[in-house]
Amino acid sequence: MAATALRVLVLEDTPVMQEHLLDVLESWSRPTEVRLAETLCDGLAQVKSNQFDLLIADVRLPDGEGIEVIRALRRAQPDALAIVFSALSDKQTVLRAIQAGASGYIHKEDLAADLYSAFEGILAGGSPMSAVVARLVVESLQSSPPAADRVDLHLTPRESEIIQALAKGYTNSEIAELFGVSRQTIPVHIRNIYRKLEVKSRTEAVFEARRLGLLDQ
Repeated sequence: MAATALRVLVLEDTPVMQEHLLDVLESWSRPTEVRLAETLCDGLAQVKSNQFDLLIADVRLPDGEGIEVIRALRRAQPDALAIVFSALSDKQTVLRAIQAGASGYIHKEDLAADLYSAFEGILAGGSPMSAVVARLVVESLQSSPPAADRVDLHLTPRESEIIQALAKGYTNSEIAELFGVSRQTIPVHIRNIYRKLEVKSRTEAVFEARRLGLLDQ
């Protein structure tokens, strides 16, 4: 029985980068169904009319920012994943992309970046990032003031266990198996964690939990 094809949206306006990403996806061991969008308007229309498993998004587009497509995807299709592939790596852009729902961020000039590993990593529940991007995120968290008004978060024991598992990169299925619960209950717990931490993605949840001292050392 043939494996179900992964539905991928590539949001990129530069022809050479389009060709590069399409070549990578075509050579990937996973079967894929790929759609291409070159503008913010087209990207938003694609998200509205099609279902996707993975969005690979540039930030700078002719008519706006790819971050808006990430945000729209997360609202319309909460289970879909997004990774940024961009030449921009300033702190504000990186943090806005993560807050919008991006689970990974690869810089286009990162010669050491292995896109195959990055895509596999994000599908497995990881948060692949170029070193320069990860450094910016760490520096931002280290410079953030303590959230004194959010210390008492009332995470349930199960939510505390799940945030620990998320930090270790476990997928929903692996978390369900680890704790012997139904797979359908895990997204519910994760949504509650997002609400309590005031975040929108796994990556941001782990960063915020670590900043607040909620993770085991």
